[in-house]
Amino acid sequence: ETYSWTVTATNTGNTTITGLTVTDDLTGQNVTCEVVAPDATCVLEATYVLVQADVDAGSVANTATVSGQTPTGEISGSDTDLVPIAADPSVAVAKSVTTEASCDGSGDFIALPEGGGDVVWCFTITNPGNVTLTGVAIDDDLLDMSPSGAQPAGLPATLAPGETVVVSAGSFVRDTTINTVTAIAGAPAVESEPATAVADVDPDTFGVSGFAFFDRNRDGVQDEGEPLLPGVEVVLEPSDEGEPSDEAEPSDEVEPAELAFASVTAGAAFEPGDRRSPRAVTTTGADGRYTFGAVAVGDYVVRSSMSLRGIVQTSDSDGDLDWSVQLSVVDRPVIAYFAAIGQGTLQGKVYRQVDGLPIANAKLACVWDGPDGSAGTADDVTFESVANAEGNYLIDGLPFGGFACTAVDPVTGNVQPFSATINSEVPVVADVVYPSVVFAQTPSTPKTPSISRPSAPRLPSTGASVLVLLVVAVSMLVGGSALATSSRRRRK
Repeated sequence: ETYSWTVTATNTGNTTITGLTVTDDLTGQNVTCEVVAPDATCVLEATYVLVQADVDAGSVANTATVSGQTPTGEISGSDTDLVPIAADPSVAVAKSVTTEASCDGSGDFIALPEGGGDVVWCFTITNPGNVTLTGVAIDDDLLDMSPSGAQPAGLPATLAPGETVVVSAGSFVRDTTINTVTAIAGAPAVESEPATAVADVDPDTFGVSGFAFFDRNRDGVQDEGEPLLPGVEVVLEPSDEGEPSDEAEPSDEVEPAELAFASVTAGAAFEPGDRRSPRAVTTTGADGRYTFGAVAVGDYVVRSSMSLRGIVQTSDSDGDLDWSVQLSVVDRPVIAYFAAIGQGTLQGKVYRQVDGLPIANAKLACVWDGPDGSAGTADDVTFESVANAEGNYLIDGLPFGGFACTAVDPVTGNVQPFSATINSEVPVVADVVYPSVVFAQTPSTPKTPSISRPSAPRLPSTGASVLVLLVVAVSMLVGGSALATSSRRRRK
């Protein structure tokens, strides 16, 4: 919003004024008229862009001053124009629920299997008004949160107009739960309409969960040092065979609550043969796990697929290579998992530059930039290895892509970073030399992995336009011989 002021100084006397200066204090703009004869004027046009502090204050004050010389001496004066600004405080909240670690993709309803599970309640709080809100809080009886008590982590104390923040809090839900929340601001005092989310526990349904992992030793079992694999699509659909695999029998080892992995939930109860919802699809999350919640009793098939470079499937829960598992949901949760292995290899030697001696038992960790191809994001995966007595190391079963690595001297604790890019099955050689790194690849030189940089944050909006239509004319006697008048207009 832009305001324009016209400040007019009129010589109403019978002598000439020289060096008459008209100044707008708010904007710092001014004009000087060298000679102002009787009945003549000196006019200043000044413009000002409204800022959020003006709206929060409820008004903007602008003072104009004039000064000049007459035959009898100096004259001066000032006048202030006060522009009121209408405040429109408001706060809104939307509530959703999910079994994911992130609130992305959450909705106002979620279906959970028998026994319930861990859920995350998500709060999206927005300031749709035109003034800054302070003392922002939520009131949620289920989570024992109130303006004077506990609040979700990350909730800011102030919220600018147009600003939105998403915060969350977790709880265990054993029975069907309807959770209602309101958002409150202390100043200006304002309260939102209530928002509701539902976690429905169906006693006749159960969870189908699992994970994908890098089976580096190809034994079909996730062992220590074999990381989970994010970004793998998993599909659950009714089975046409009706003969579940022995390997996919209901799990006696995992309780329902433990199967509430941080990943996507299938939604409403899934009935075999229900043509209205013939299949459910999800993707393993950043933790490599997936969950289909509230799956009805029946026979199903869980299939998985991926299109990640340099990764091939090795086995699944039933021991086959097809990444298709037949299972029966009877009276308890079921687990189906999928194993894969990377086709890349990183190797080299860790040694001291000063004398060429190897650094035995150096610990190496290489972080793959994940399915999204960007380093430093949630889907990064870490692969580890230890150098032998000669300082030689080998990290195999790696996917293609960029890696940010470190080598740690077990004696001194010194850390030496290095990087590598794997684009084929040809082993990449990276010798780690303390204090420098010699990097080579056979047969071609690897490319340094790119690191995505976050964009500069967008400044918050100052809110809705403030409509003020005021025209003020103020007269002022200057030294008994001059009259100054000011008027203001708004320019959209």
